[in-house]
Amino acid sequence: MGNSFQIRQLVQAPRAVVYEAWSNLETARKWSCPEGVELPVFEADLRVGGHYNLTMRVPNGTPDGMSMSAEGTYREIIPNEKIVYTWIWQTPETEENLVVVEFKDQGANTEITLSVSGFSDPDEVDSNRGGWTSSLSKLAKRFA
Repeated sequence: MGNSFQIRQLVQAPRAVVYEAWSNLETARKWSCPEGVELPVFEADLRVGGHYNLTMRVPNGTPDGMSMSAEGTYREIIPNEKIVYTWIWQTPETEENLVVVEFKDQGANTEITLSVSGFSDPDEVDSNRGGWTSSLSKLAKRFA
């Protein structure tokens, strides 16, 4: 399965509220890209077998910026507990990753554990870990 990584993020909100922030498309648009990145396209059909697609845009001083698109399919959904889906960048020679997001009570707060696997290139692990760490930090700040 190649290289993988795991991130844990504590969010100061109950699990049902954090899960809603992840599963509600309008709310998810506000945090599900790294700091300094825009999300002009984000469409999702959150059900097993449903698809999503998104485009992230990095403003770089040009009218269009630099865009990166990804898509995938939801494989498992347990409301308020777990979301599993594939992730593949829409670029040549990219590989499909598996994303597992788990939501656990931590007192009155929620711990999110995000695991991403399926990398063959260690540089991709570091790059993706950085993006996900920034995104989860944005989510946590919404409830701080």
